[in-house]
Amino acid sequence: MGIKLSEKEIKSIQIKILNDISAYCEKESLVYFLAYGSLIGAIRHKGFIPWDDDIDICMPRKDYDKLVNGYNRNNHGDTMLLSPETDPDYYVTSAKIVDTRTILKEYVSTDKTIGVYVDVFPVDTWPNDLKLAQRHQRKILFWRRLLTLKNLIVSKDRGILKNIVISIGHVILFPVSKRKIIEKIMVISQKYNYIDNPKYKGTVSEPDYGMGEIMPSEWMEEITEAVFENYKFKVPVHYDDILKQLYGDYMKLPPKEMQVSHHGFDVWWK
Repeated sequence: MGIKLSEKEIKSIQIKILNDISAYCEKESLVYFLAYGSLIGAIRHKGFIPWDDDIDICMPRKDYDKLVNGYNRNNHGDTMLLSPETDPDYYVTSAKIVDTRTILKEYVSTDKTIGVYVDVFPVDTWPNDLKLAQRHQRKILFWRRLLTLKNLIVSKDRGILKNIVISIGHVILFPVSKRKIIEKIMVISQKYNYIDNPKYKGTVSEPDYGMGEIMPSEWMEEITEAVFENYKFKVPVHYDDILKQLYGDYMKLPPKEMQVSHHGFDVWWK
């Protein structure tokens, strides 16, 4: 390994990647917007949430597909896009744009080594019927849990019982490849994209916030700008509705004991 990066250096690289994505989307007329903790950061802190350590963006599926298919065909210097479409050994369903000068190792989730990255999530369509949307989400979450179990690694940071469960899960799921699970999720998540004038949209392939991910389509369609670390990036006009649905009173800081990163990784220069 090379020299370990500081938190400040990691965030500086993430901003550089985000600026590159923003410039590429502007050039190619693609829509993107800050999402999740990055959207809270832009609205509440005008930058990173102080204890956060990643950047998330969303893109409508058609724009996301154009990004995935076109990004690596252009010279982006030290950045490249990773996704199931570009890397057969990739380990999640959504894309990451990574800094190729760095090595990032996530210790408690996967043994895949990548680089400092920005997450890019596609926005897909939910069924117009909410009960059907719930059933659709449960089906996706079933396959997502299998993928999570495939990615989890035995770690000294976990208890013995959890490591035993992970080991047993690996044995049971051994006949099912990670690639097959990812392909299954990608097919299911795009099942309703044919609907004209859909009522609901969201990050269907990774619905980590349950029913909160099922949002009125118009919330995802109107875009404005907000300041994030002294730069202007795209955000949804309906950011307040989105953040309230996902987090409740998002302007209120969580208790001190919850002001910690939910990731576990270290980064080195190559």
